[in-house]
Amino acid sequence: MVKRHYGFLGKRMNVSMGAGGILRQGVNNSEGYVDHVNGGLGFTFGGEFTIGRINVSYDYMPGFVLGQNVEGPRFFSGSGVSLRYVVWQRKGKARETLKKLAFWKKKKK
Repeated sequence: MVKRHYGFLGKRMNVSMGAGGILRQGVNNSEGYVDHVNGGLGFTFGGEFTIGRINVSYDYMPGFVLGQNVEGPRFFSGSGVSLRYVVWQRKGKARETLKKLAFWKKKKK
């Protein structure tokens, strides 16, 4: 699937949309082997917000199974919430401005 992020209300908040091909497999519960595999179309919609070094995101992923012999529902959906740690921070204009205004951290001569 291909996903694209769009900035929303600054650099710290993003919304995302995407689509692509998917494979959905069915498992026979009594014996544990893959019973069937069907192709389909999947979509994803989401948003994320970063506070300091913590990133919180939510994704909603609906899908549609294509083909003739489809077992189970053709339409399905899933969702997920993730919490991530930002290892490398970007340099921003606000951060640089605050560093310049920090009068208590003047360099000694």
